Amino acid sequence: MLGAGEGSRSAPVSGRWRPRRGRLAGMGWRCLSLPALLILVVAAGRMAADAHRMFHGDALWHLMNGLWILHHGRIPVHDHFSWSMTGRPWQDSEWGYDLVLSLSYLAGGYWGMLLLTGALFAAALAVVWRGAVLVGAKAVPAAVWVAVAGGLLSAYWKLRPQDMAYLAFAVMLLVLERYRRDQGSSGILWLGVRHEC
Repeated sequence: MLGAGEGSRSAPVSGRWRPRRGRLAGMGWRCLSLPALLILVVAAGRMAADAHRMFHGDALWHLMNGLWILHHGRIPVHDHFSWSMTGRPWQDSEWGYDLVLSLSYLAGGYWGMLLLTGALFAAALAVVWRGAVLVGAKAVPAAVWVAVAGGLLSAYWKLRPQDMAYLAFAVMLLVLERYRRDQGSSGILWLGVRHEC
């Protein structure tokens, strides 16, 4: 049995063991528990209530396209699934979402796809909450407002590629705000931006 000073990572302080502060604690994530719980409850509740409405006209098309990508190991360049344009040249701009959706389907079926959408929804709300706290809002009131807004916006969350875009947009705003606050003195996450004319 190891004593206080014999090989332990952190020595006890006044009889109690205290872990080292991690990187996340230094970034202000230590007050995440109650707000995160509130946001997750709202997201899960809305997803459970609207589970029967999650499918829309394109959901199965995205699923089948993702399964086609997994089966063939490449992104399709011809339309395979629409009856009016079968075989015509086509550029799949949503192949990333199609692939992620099909993987979630293979992992958990219909509920796996709903879990993916719920996770994207909850993550986007958590990032928005973190941004509100970063600009000076108190943690719990910000979580309440984000949860209310999430409840109102959840009608727009369906099995759609935009679900990933909502999260990516929230992350981009958070990264830009952190960069603005640091005034460019620390490293920034460079996001690849491609502009086509």
